[in-house]
Amino acid sequence: MQQTTFQEYLEYWLGSSLRLEDPFDQIEYVLTAQSTPNYEARLQGMKYKASEAYLRALQNYAKWLGREGMMFGSVRFHDRDLITAEQINSQFYSYDPSLSLANRVDLLQKWLMKELSIIERKEREASWVEEELNYLDIEQYAEVFGELHKDREVFDISERYAEVYEIITKKRREDESDFDFADREKELLSQRIVKQSFKPVRRSVKNFSFINVQGLYAQLFDDKAGYREKTEEDEIPVLWSEICQQTKEKLDQNELFYEDATPYLYLKELLEGVRTNTEIRHVFVDEGQDYSPFQYEYLKKLFPRARMTVLGDFGQAIFTQSTKLQDTDSPLFQLFGNVETNLIRLVRSYRSTREIVEFTKELLLDASEIVPFDRRGPKPQLARLEAGEGRNAQILRDIASLQAEGYDSIAVITKTAAESRKVFESLQAQGSDELQLITKETVYFDKGVMIIPVYLAKGIEFDAVLIYEASPQTYGREADRKLLYTACTRAMHQLLLYTTGDWAPFVKEMNTNLYEIVN
Repeated sequence: MQQTTFQEYLEYWLGSSLRLEDPFDQIEYVLTAQSTPNYEARLQGMKYKASEAYLRALQNYAKWLGREGMMFGSVRFHDRDLITAEQINSQFYSYDPSLSLANRVDLLQKWLMKELSIIERKEREASWVEEELNYLDIEQYAEVFGELHKDREVFDISERYAEVYEIITKKRREDESDFDFADREKELLSQRIVKQSFKPVRRSVKNFSFINVQGLYAQLFDDKAGYREKTEEDEIPVLWSEICQQTKEKLDQNELFYEDATPYLYLKELLEGVRTNTEIRHVFVDEGQDYSPFQYEYLKKLFPRARMTVLGDFGQAIFTQSTKLQDTDSPLFQLFGNVETNLIRLVRSYRSTREIVEFTKELLLDASEIVPFDRRGPKPQLARLEAGEGRNAQILRDIASLQAEGYDSIAVITKTAAESRKVFESLQAQGSDELQLITKETVYFDKGVMIIPVYLAKGIEFDAVLIYEASPQTYGREADRKLLYTACTRAMHQLLLYTTGDWAPFVKEMNTNLYEIVN
């Protein structure tokens, strides 16, 4: 079974030319940047660019580009234009407009390769080739010499170069009497020099470098009226002007927001031809709630002959682009149809004790269908502590107590990566040297005590979980409800929540019989 992440796929196709934001950096921004300028515009952009409406917009944009607006770069060599952008543009729009964008680009690519062959033959007479001839080594001369004489005499090029050179010189003098050996040799050497020098140019044409994909994507964000004209979309975010500015500023730095990466690659494939894999017949998608409708459309296009099994829990849909899979208007029903789509609800929770499951169910608005496995344990504990070193000292005592009970994996879960680092440093300052700080770069971690942000803990389970701060300042917005739920459901046996003030509203409104207050 082949395994990859969606981010790794994006990096493979786009990472050589653009720096891509990953989903963890995106959510870190969402959780920490509320007070920064244009924050609301960024959120609107995330939601819109993940939508089916934006997918339609790009499809319509491709049709518009078939009529006008394509952007090409000149094919250059030695700081000069071999084929200008204007020539390429004129050739492109000379093709039958009924052909798809990708088919016309394919014709254009073949035309460019033919033009390069013509230019390459003419280039053999250029002055730079004459200069290159003066700097060839003996090995290159020996190869050409052997080729010229392959029908006249067996020639062993494996001899030492000094001996070969002596033979070549002698043979030249002998051959000058019956044909112009020097001219033929020069012609063949010039041909080789030009062919070798043109390889990068040909490679760039094969890789579609003559298309300015970055400029074409940026062109979408020139202004509101232009976007509507190019895409035929009327329903666009209220803060579109700010979204345009953010997107173009990022592109100017050769970077892409995470929400732009899939649409950018989709547009690139509309231009260059769709990549498909018909050998893959079944695709498993884990954490399926974290994929956007746009990304599901892309996966269906990428694997056109594959069936799909998607596993997800909408209770843990903590990313902005998250999709509610179980509704009949979900992208899965739209892509595969009601007849071919089977919804299987797995409602029994086996990870956590009954007490933890009953507690975490209350964090969600509609979780009545969750059935706990009948494995008993202590109720979740809530502790209100003094801020500062006293809180850290108590948490370290609790960790020591949990370890004494035999728990091997313990997680201190924070809301953000920035908070994780602060907690890690403050707990270390208390004298604990056995902590592991888990970041998005962490490839592997062993058992022990981990400090980890909630979005990196998703999909992992621990013997015991300590929620470092469960106050309304940390988990006070409705958008934080699923974050806190996700954090708490990581615990298998013991769950402890701390606050230095009041409790988060989702905890405060709970039935008090579900937890235990400790001092």
